[in-house]
Amino acid sequence: MNDALLKKAESGDRATMYELALAYTSKAESESDEDKKQSFFVDAFGWMEKAAELDHDEAQFEMAVICKFGEDYERASYWLHKSADNGNVKAREALEVLENNTVENKLSKKRVAGKQLKRLVLKRNLIIIGAVIGLIISIIVGIQESLSVLGFIIGMWVGIGIGGSILVVFSDMGRGLLDGFSHSRNEGEGIGGSIIGALVWAIGSGLITLVLYGIAGPIAVAYRLIVVQTEILTEETNE
Repeated sequence: MNDALLKKAESGDRATMYELALAYTSKAESESDEDKKQSFFVDAFGWMEKAAELDHDEAQFEMAVICKFGEDYERASYWLHKSADNGNVKAREALEVLENNTVENKLSKKRVAGKQLKRLVLKRNLIIIGAVIGLIISIIVGIQESLSVLGFIIGMWVGIGIGGSILVVFSDMGRGLLDGFSHSRNEGEGIGGSIIGALVWAIGSGLITLVLYGIAGPIAVAYRLIVVQTEILTEETNE
């Protein structure tokens, strides 16, 4: 390494420190001996860091790049902002891209969260509406059939359970069929990627859900409402 360059850097000249760091980097990249290569890279990093600490904007930008590759994102952000503050064009452009990506990611997440919240609110409303309709139908049928008190209770129990799930089941079946259709277009193989497979799965799981809800009645409806409402509150909090 050039002795004059080294002495000038040691005297505190930040531009020379930066130049020396680049020289060590170039020497390391052309070195075949791994031990020497590593030693040159260490020297390059040392001088680059010293130049950066003395507010050399190019050195600060290079430090940001080095820290990013080392996955030290906090230090990378620190040096990138320092470099931009000192007028480095590349650092300012990098920050602008980073900020735009951050805003876009936030908006994208907000849109996804908004859609999820709407689906959850719809599911909650379908459960409530279905349960009310199931209760009304069971009462009407009970009156028409002159059921006993026990028959009335059983009818309302089953009516609320099935009613509170049937609209959601149909909604889930529709979504499952759409997913199956989309998957079949992309993959075109396997039961999970076919319309028939999606239809069988949707109908089968739907019938099982109706039977279980018919047995569990209001308990199942209340539990599902609690779960859905909890998910709604979580989504609202995250927004």
